[in-house]
Amino acid sequence: MKRMASLLSFLLLVVLVGYVTMSMVALAAPTLPNDVQMIEPDSSLPKELRNFWGKWTGMQIVQALYEVFIIVEKIDKDRASLYFWSTDTPKWTRINANVMQDGNQYSIQFISGGTGRKNTLSLKKDGSMEYFYSDVSSGNNIIVLNKVP
Repeated sequence: MKRMASLLSFLLLVVLVGYVTMSMVALAAPTLPNDVQMIEPDSSLPKELRNFWGKWTGMQIVQALYEVFIIVEKIDKDRASLYFWSTDTPKWTRINANVMQDGNQYSIQFISGGTGRKNTLSLKKDGSMEYFYSDVSSGNNIIVLNKVP
């Protein structure tokens, strides 16, 4: 019985060390692109739209660790300029996205380059951003992103 408890304790330790190590690696942000142009939104825009502006990050573990960084450089009532980086395409990509409005709710939508995958960003009441995408291999996915300095 003691041997079984020792084995379970050891396995728990291995899992914990692996999780902490993976988390530390995942928290290392990629170097920002040299040409990022953070243009603060016009103060006449609704707060619900201005709040998209900034740098965001989040991660998800499905079949592997998938980490996302999004920079909303510029936003107006119709368009948003983004930089996008993820662990499956570890390079910064500039994206011109559409701003959509449904009543007082806003979202940013864009199509991924080579995949044709539809992506949607929407703000949650707690101040986080929800990144929704759908693909053939993993179906519908939601990653919660948090604003970073």
